[in-house]
Amino acid sequence: MSKTINFFNVAIFKNGEKTDLDFLKFIDQIACFPWECRVRNLSGNISALFPLHLSELHKEKRIIPIGKFRTDYKPFLGKVTTSDLREIQKDLDVVELVTMVYDQKYRTAVLDYNQNGLKPKNIEEYFTSFIHRIEGIEWAVKLIPVISKKGIENIEESMQIRQLEIKLKLDKYSENIIARGVKVDDNNSKLILDVLSNFRAGNTSLDANTLKLEFNLGQNKTGTMNLETVKHLTKVLNLDSNYIESVKVRYRDAKTDKLDTIDLKYIGKQFKDKILEKDENINPDSEYVGSTIIGMYEGYEGTLSKSYEEFIIDMVTADFPKLQKEPNKESRVILKSVEK
Repeated sequence: MSKTINFFNVAIFKNGEKTDLDFLKFIDQIACFPWECRVRNLSGNISALFPLHLSELHKEKRIIPIGKFRTDYKPFLGKVTTSDLREIQKDLDVVELVTMVYDQKYRTAVLDYNQNGLKPKNIEEYFTSFIHRIEGIEWAVKLIPVISKKGIENIEESMQIRQLEIKLKLDKYSENIIARGVKVDDNNSKLILDVLSNFRAGNTSLDANTLKLEFNLGQNKTGTMNLETVKHLTKVLNLDSNYIESVKVRYRDAKTDKLDTIDLKYIGKQFKDKILEKDENINPDSEYVGSTIIGMYEGYEGTLSKSYEEFIIDMVTADFPKLQKEPNKESRVILKSVEK
């Protein structure tokens, strides 16, 4: 079961100004609150911060499960071997989890997408609700999308390319899907088509909607793929084609010497990726999702470090705010109604 992950920079704002306050400290303090104090009813979303996952190997990171309780939604339970159905018990609610991985080093939050879970604006509202309100001072936690700004020119400067992944969209009318994703006016289009066609035979994965072509170095950490071939291939691919879903290149940035991943299809848009595409775990928990993100983290450091440098430029110093431990009125009403 694949998941889309989106990248954000995070900061606590005071009166519209971005502060340098420690968001990791902020999260750790909220995590120590009793459960009933972590439940919030905000704009009709009953939400809560579940226990964090910490690792001795990644002390600057946190895996943060944030759940939305769907009290108005009670699906049936059953087995494929029988027609019997039964309701979920009345004292249980469906919880839609979103996993957030926070990295203090780059002030970055990575969120997995859950169609029915909390959206970034809901998560902003949830965390902001813990800051004690003082008249004349406006506090807000904000998630600022990390924008993918690097492009083909960065790949051309690189001396190491570790992986190239091309995803092509399939439909029932597409007999020659590879050809539709290559610029036909390029002099070397025929050569590229031949390379991709031959490659397709033994190094692809195919599902109902996508054909994925992948070139990589495997366990070779110091080598590189043929630089000129890969650089040329990225040029002749028709990135505007609706048949191309993504073109991801993992390379070593010439300026920072850090590994980075670029999706050439999404330059100038929010930085994102997909995880668990080949994983057989159909219902991964937050610790599993978070650990997967952390395991891939090295491949994003080039983009994240650049975004971090730009993000902190206009930060101002502020005193750490007092936190609002008690739940709001709407939350207390919910908790009391459940207790009854």
